Amino acid sequence: MPFKKTSLKKKLRKKNFKKILKNTSSRFKKISLHIHKKRTSILNYLVIFLMIGFGFMVVFKTVTALLSAFDDFKPTDIVVKVIGKKLPKDKNGYTNILILGEGGQTHQGGDLTDTIIVASINKKKPDVVMLSIPRDFWLKTDITESRVNEIVRDAKLYNERQGLEPDDAWNKGLKVLEEKLEEVLDVEIHRYVKIDFIGFEKLIDAIGGVDVVVDRTINDPSYPDGNWGYERFFLKEGPQHLDGLTALKFARSRHDSSDFDRAARQQKILEAFRQKALSLGVLTSPTKIGDILTVIKENFQTDFEFKELVTLAGIGTKMDRNNVISRVLHDDPTRNGGFLVTPSRELYGGAFVLVPWLNMDVNYQFEQIQAYSDLVFEERFLSFDPPKIEIENATYVQGLAGSLKMSLDRYNVPVFEIGTADEKSKITKITYLDNSKNKKTIAILKRLFQFQEEPLIEGEDRLLITIGSDYQKPYRIPEEE
Repeated sequence: MPFKKTSLKKKLRKKNFKKILKNTSSRFKKISLHIHKKRTSILNYLVIFLMIGFGFMVVFKTVTALLSAFDDFKPTDIVVKVIGKKLPKDKNGYTNILILGEGGQTHQGGDLTDTIIVASINKKKPDVVMLSIPRDFWLKTDITESRVNEIVRDAKLYNERQGLEPDDAWNKGLKVLEEKLEEVLDVEIHRYVKIDFIGFEKLIDAIGGVDVVVDRTINDPSYPDGNWGYERFFLKEGPQHLDGLTALKFARSRHDSSDFDRAARQQKILEAFRQKALSLGVLTSPTKIGDILTVIKENFQTDFEFKELVTLAGIGTKMDRNNVISRVLHDDPTRNGGFLVTPSRELYGGAFVLVPWLNMDVNYQFEQIQAYSDLVFEERFLSFDPPKIEIENATYVQGLAGSLKMSLDRYNVPVFEIGTADEKSKITKITYLDNSKNKKTIAILKRLFQFQEEPLIEGEDRLLITIGSDYQKPYRIPEEE
């Protein structure tokens, strides 16, 4: 039997190093006790973060020789362990964050939340799923009935008329938006972060720009110039290094593309920022921390506690690029997330809006979106480790296999292959290898359409959907009995 090598000296050095870190951080903890738990100002964050950053810089320099003794040592792990705090979680163990982008006072419509993303973080794997909400999504709350990007602004104005101070009125307006999105998506939102356009631009510049792959050339002759006019924005397809201003234009441009394309580009910029920050070792670089927090102080707002931000940054350093999934709610029923439609403008005062596909029946208004949200956020294996689903058409009606594939793709259930069966069948059935993953997939498919099960003890690890003459096209999620 092999024996594990143990070094008492190495253990002692590691123990002493942790002791040094603990003693160093204890001084900063005393400072943080004076900060109000619920509403710590960004200025206090800045002071504490800089003190900790430079404190650790001194510690790192004095124990350089000690660090080299640990083959598996990662400075970020120690920082998070000593300073970090556990993040709030939902029933599945995920932390859900509402990411907002506003123009700010220097931009037209600067009080509108034109970027709305719900990001769900799984610390254990780690992975993150991001879902963008289009700004024209029409929603009704107790205070206002408007596009989703107008909810915070309208609720803030309402609360100010009730006598609240502007900051308190905004926070209460934000709560209205959070609660409505929790209802629409059936998720629990724990924290929010908000940044304006100027902060976004400076944040990108603070890390030296980001690298992205532009899917197709952008030629926008009517990009807002910030002075109530327009300018041309051109960006060629392919790999591009973007500075802050170009990244902002890349994220905002809508000409010759849809709001859904823009949402996807915004998610791409967020992931590019994380990758660049990770490559620079931002969490253990006092210089970079200082540059970033200078931007945060003026252009960033959040209800995260400082220690939670440290933990969040630590998770980001461990996350692989392949463990970041982006999704968008939109109006194309043939693609993933297509559950919205554009109603007649006459019904909404001439405004262009988006509403749920089942908006005609209030009892089922958000049912499809909630089911989609569940399959995206909770059933993550569908995105990160999908089952092998195949569809064969065993009827005389052409196109059913492709139609069912589109329906499943719409709900974030990927299909590996489609084809035509050798023999016709009267019964729609699924033949599958009897294991835990396939059983979980079967339970999901039962929510979408009706079929008979045929589990196998041995055979190829796949789920074969055979469409029979009794097949009924998925329409909506059936009611739970």
